[in-house]
Amino acid sequence: MITLGISTGHDSGVTLLSKNEIIFAANEERFTRRKFQGGFPFHSLQFAKTLLNGELPHQIVFEGKRQFPFRSLNNPIDPNSNKLNRLLQIPGLDRFFFSNQLGVELAESLFFLLTMPGRKRASHLIGKFFDSGITINYVEHHVAHSASCTLLYNKHSGLSYSLDAFGEGYCNHVYKSNNGKLTFIKKTPGYHSPGLFYYYITRLLGFKIGQEGKVTGLAAHGNFGKTIGIFRSLIDYDKDTGMFRNYDLNYGIRAMELLKNELKCFPPEDIAAGAQKHLEDIVCKSIQNFSSKYLQPTEALFLSGGVFANVSLNRKIHELGISRDVFITPNMGDGGLSLGAALIHHPTRIEFANLYLGTDSGDFPPSLEFNWKRKNLNLETLALLLSEGRVLGVCRGKMEFGPRALGNRSILSSAANIGVNNILNDKLKRTEFMPFAPIVREEDANEYFVINQNVNRFEHMVTTCYVTNKCVSNAPAIVHIDGTARPQILKKELNPFLWELLRCYREITGIGVLINTSFNIHEEPIVRTKQEALKSASEANLDGVIFDDVFVTPKSLLDNT
Repeated sequence: MITLGISTGHDSGVTLLSKNEIIFAANEERFTRRKFQGGFPFHSLQFAKTLLNGELPHQIVFEGKRQFPFRSLNNPIDPNSNKLNRLLQIPGLDRFFFSNQLGVELAESLFFLLTMPGRKRASHLIGKFFDSGITINYVEHHVAHSASCTLLYNKHSGLSYSLDAFGEGYCNHVYKSNNGKLTFIKKTPGYHSPGLFYYYITRLLGFKIGQEGKVTGLAAHGNFGKTIGIFRSLIDYDKDTGMFRNYDLNYGIRAMELLKNELKCFPPEDIAAGAQKHLEDIVCKSIQNFSSKYLQPTEALFLSGGVFANVSLNRKIHELGISRDVFITPNMGDGGLSLGAALIHHPTRIEFANLYLGTDSGDFPPSLEFNWKRKNLNLETLALLLSEGRVLGVCRGKMEFGPRALGNRSILSSAANIGVNNILNDKLKRTEFMPFAPIVREEDANEYFVINQNVNRFEHMVTTCYVTNKCVSNAPAIVHIDGTARPQILKKELNPFLWELLRCYREITGIGVLINTSFNIHEEPIVRTKQEALKSASEANLDGVIFDDVFVTPKSLLDNT
């Protein structure tokens, strides 16, 4: 049985399942080189088709049941958004249609009718790739989010909790999961969304969509006590109803105007600190409430949706002690919806091994020899270069699925010098408030990080933890101002090459930690191919790039390497 999952909204993508394996998963942005590319995923679908070798999928599953497939609301704070969006932001209309279940159902029925041409268009586009007659199914947004976690880790039962900004009228769904079967408990209409609240703050502070992590990093530099009272009066969690509650925040452009006026006297770091603390407080209250009613101590907690890209929030949830097994979808945002949609309808349980699910790196460009020199791939030499402060790119094997670089499309550097953060930010044209994330072998993890939960939860860089004194001394560049880091803890079987490189680096330096950041220039997607890797490496002035069987260095640095 072959199942093809497709998502067409924000950060669209494709997932291909065959028997009990994920054989391909990627987002369209990696092919078009446009960050968070939405719409029909032509390029990733074309690549998935090449993997089928003439076979046809038995079924195609789209994420999106009523707002399908080309989103009709767009950006709620963009004054140039479409007419329907502007109409629904008339005071009173937005609250009626988005704040209660009746209004949402009416709005979604309207959207369903308006997007029927898009549904027909999608079927027509599928016909360009495959013969007609393939069964097509549709999965609701938050069901796809929930499935992307519960069915990925399907050997466990527990509580499934999805939370994002807004998806098919709702921001939050809660389910009881029994070996992957989802039983509905509760949902919160999108008007009351904590994810939208955090998005408003992100934009108010001058950041773009997808840059909410900058708010998280900035928050550690501020005093949450100065602003949190304002946020508590605007949005909170109501234990009696089991839903988040938008009291006076409003929606869209009016919410932005209100926040701008309320916060005009506060510095950015205090705004970020208050928003981060309030998000943590209300989400943790909600999860605690549902867990006390529906989660047994031996069961797992499954988290999905874009809000759980917030790694500091994820640490707070771990610290609640609700469950030792807290699973977070590695591709937690809308980029993971094609996976969830496919998993819901696939008849066979998937054996999830790793996230190296994308394309390989392709061929070298013909112009390689003009600017780069090939050298033998020698682990000891590479480790020595890293110990000397060199910055190296990695483009090996299959690309990772999701927002994190996990060693196959990464940039590596020593973490021993705290000044390397400024060097990397300058090279990559980034302005980060958080230090770069570390990578460490599983065998060395406890020397550098305080691991009070299942070590497997750190494979995908989805949560932070506190660091040890040894980490502060030996790897200060990866320690945040609040004494935390976001490590990737690496098992040898997941990436033997990188594991051995870390071992060699430790033999030379006595330090078992390296910086691992994504291989991309700021505001570009992570690189996919050798050509893209070399282009980014040239722009960033990297000291070399590690490929599958060769190491290349700029000719200008040849004499020094």
